[in-house]
Amino acid sequence: MVHLQHVEALRDLDACFFCLGATSVGMSPEDYRRLTYDLTVAVARQLLPGNPLMVFEYISGEGTDAKSLPIADFDVLKQIKIRTNSSQALYY
Repeated sequence: MVHLQHVEALRDLDACFFCLGATSVGMSPEDYRRLTYDLTVAVARQLLPGNPLMVFEYISGEGTDAKSLPIADFDVLKQIKIRTNSSQALYY
């Protein structure tokens, strides 16, 4: 998975604004999950142990709401999007 370089340099920060928006067009549900949910959780899990008071704010891209997802994978991709936006995995 993802390994942050120089994570120790980020330990004294008060907040991380993790901005990520990806289109699901042409992407399998597995790839979309890896790019949105898995990546977001991996970064948070590396940052938060060094500073448990850090605010980790996940900011999704504009226009990436459930209405913009392709119809064929609508239900699966919608669930990935919702899971990422409300993930308790980010809060240990």
